[in-house]
Amino acid sequence: MRSPNRDDSWPDIQPAPRLEDELARTLAAITTHRWRAVLNYRRSKKPAARKGEPWPVTSDAARIAAHVRAGGNLGLITDEKTGLAVLDADYLLPMADMIEALGQPAACWVETGRARLHYYVEWIDDLPAQLSWRDEPIGQIQRGPGQQQILCPPSTHPSTGLRYRWLVDPTIQPIEPLPAEWRAYLRALTYDARYGSRYR
Repeated sequence: MRSPNRDDSWPDIQPAPRLEDELARTLAAITTHRWRAVLNYRRSKKPAARKGEPWPVTSDAARIAAHVRAGGNLGLITDEKTGLAVLDADYLLPMADMIEALGQPAACWVETGRARLHYYVEWIDDLPAQLSWRDEPIGQIQRGPGQQQILCPPSTHPSTGLRYRWLVDPTIQPIEPLPAEWRAYLRALTYDARYGSRYR
């Protein structure tokens, strides 16, 4: 049975962002932060590659732009090499409760096409794969160590068909380290997943 504090409603979604405006910001951010992008299928979170083939990963602006203008989606690699991890909050009310208790983790960078939020943070080791609060899963943390990606603007959400949008200027917003309270809490989740909470 689903926890009563989960928020499954879709908040009011703002008018659709212009593809070219969001694409320009994304291309500039990839250059600024030295990110690597994944070319995904149209309206999908899956890399545009056949089974057994390597992911199409690139930082080439012309290739990325052509792919997006043709309708493809775009992801960003999240791992130690790129220095990027993303808190992917699926449930807004528990996330708000978590922020009230622990403070703001970092700037909120992206609103998804389902009106959910992505917090871009500086990569650190020992982050858990799952974002949990009060023993309930409320999202994921995209952070590697294997090949992982997170959809970014101007991708379209597979379920709604609505575009992801930047909530900050990604060319000037710094990628912030997680505050100490968040680091301690999230690393405790990793420890519990490995060894069990009875050993903490």
